[in-house]
Amino acid sequence: MRELDVVLLRFLDQSYAGLGDEEKAGFQQLLECQDPEILAYLTGRSIPRDAAIRSIVEGIRSGLGGQAD
Repeated sequence: MRELDVVLLRFLDQSYAGLGDEEKAGFQQLLECQDPEILAYLTGRSIPRDAAIRSIVEGIRSGLGGQAD
């Protein structure tokens, strides 16, 4: 999904370098999920069971507010 690519690439560009090893591992785990599952997490329709994924999703979601393309 193009929309997910935009959001995830923006996160990579702006925040990934500042993450700790555990957070980076959580991001890698997120990327292993299917696109519809990632979309559900990022839109708040579903909450990841895995704490590492949940933490990174919260970080991505908190960075989405106020950023326009």
